[in-house]
Amino acid sequence: MEHETSKVAFVGSALLGERGQVVIPAEARRELGMNPGDRLLVLVPPGREAVVLTKVETIQRAIEAFLSTLSEFASSGKGDEEDAESDV
Repeated sequence: MEHETSKVAFVGSALLGERGQVVIPAEARRELGMNPGDRLLVLVPPGREAVVLTKVETIQRAIEAFLSTLSEFASSGKGDEEDAESDV
């Protein structure tokens, strides 16, 4: 079952066990390419009302894309005009 990436996808529910363990529903694991042994980061967004699990590789790719964009921006000289104007 494919979901639009711009919408939240409800793929099931999970029960928090006595030892704090959560089983991620099979559909979610398949859709996200999560496999046994994958390292996940546990994030708590502002407001402290949710838990977000994401693969380490996902965050690494996002950081690499950000750094690549930043590098391209810096080497293009864009923004220099704005910096010069703000110094006046």
